[in-house]
Amino acid sequence: MKHLKNYWSIFVKKLVDLKERLVLVFFKMSFKRSKIFIIISLFCILIATCMIGGFVYLQRQINHPVSKQENYQIFIINQGETVKEIAENLANQGLVRSGFFFRLYFKQLEKSFNKSLTIKAGTYKLSPHLNIPEITEKLIYGLIESQDIKVVIPEGYNVFEIGGKLEENGLAKQKEFFEAARSKEGYLFPDTYQFKKGSSIQAIISKMSANFDKKAAALTQDKDVITIASLIEKEVVSYDDRRIVSGILWKRIEKGMPLQIDSSILYAKMLALNNAEPNRKNYVEKQDHNPVSIDDTKIDSLYNTYKYKGLPPGPICNPGTEVIRATLNPIQTDYWYYLSSKDGKTIFSKTYEEHLKNKEKYLR
Repeated sequence: MKHLKNYWSIFVKKLVDLKERLVLVFFKMSFKRSKIFIIISLFCILIATCMIGGFVYLQRQINHPVSKQENYQIFIINQGETVKEIAENLANQGLVRSGFFFRLYFKQLEKSFNKSLTIKAGTYKLSPHLNIPEITEKLIYGLIESQDIKVVIPEGYNVFEIGGKLEENGLAKQKEFFEAARSKEGYLFPDTYQFKKGSSIQAIISKMSANFDKKAAALTQDKDVITIASLIEKEVVSYDDRRIVSGILWKRIEKGMPLQIDSSILYAKMLALNNAEPNRKNYVEKQDHNPVSIDDTKIDSLYNTYKYKGLPPGPICNPGTEVIRATLNPIQTDYWYYLSSKDGKTIFSKTYEEHLKNKEKYLR
């Protein structure tokens, strides 16, 4: 690019030198009072002035961007497109003022390099605040926008929520991902991912499953542990509180008490709304959020941990490594009950009577 700028600079200098020489000739001819030479000199000076003015205008069209605003946009060059087609598309998207000036610059660039140049096909991220030389450089050197799409999957997302994230990023339909990934619940590791644009749902599932094997499988692959971890993930925030809740849940399972996890009921309702539960007659037609109502605790689902003792059929979300560690390292206490207050604090109780008082105190 610097080579071409030098080429233009030399060209301008020659024009200016030519104008100065013509002015000198004009004065010499004036001295000799030769009318014909005066006319010729004036005419040549006029031509030189127009050429310099035209070149200044051309330089402005080429070196000044269309806008000062960045406003990056996607620009696609398909295989086999000509320079003329590319120039017209650039102008149509408002990235250059005119396709003519882009083509003129491109031809002069080829001349300065003394060879044919190729524009690479691909997807580019361009802005009208870039001038023609800057845009041309990106196109010639193939500075293509990455085809990877960054997606952050938070800890505790279930397959339906993950599907929503993927749909937001144009990678998959939420319902289709939910249906395909339902059996992988709990084993799709929450993390930051780079997915190729156009990736299949199975490819996405495989990548997330492989990440689980890499980062979480060393801790455990036990389904019961992952299931309890998924319940705690949705219920409690701090690591120490999670360890205490882990102790409560393992203790309840051992004593044959129902776990009474609100988040498992919300999961059952989500399944019903997506036609993934066989019995929907007792479900509301809207997915609610906490707190769970008395009617909710009566719905007929194996994920209803108020109605059915023991663990639900499987995980209700995809837990992170911290909560898995908390599940594996429970703290044994005298507590049997817990609740989350409105400010997110976990309140523990040793008896059911104490638990009811805490509900009245913290949830009313």
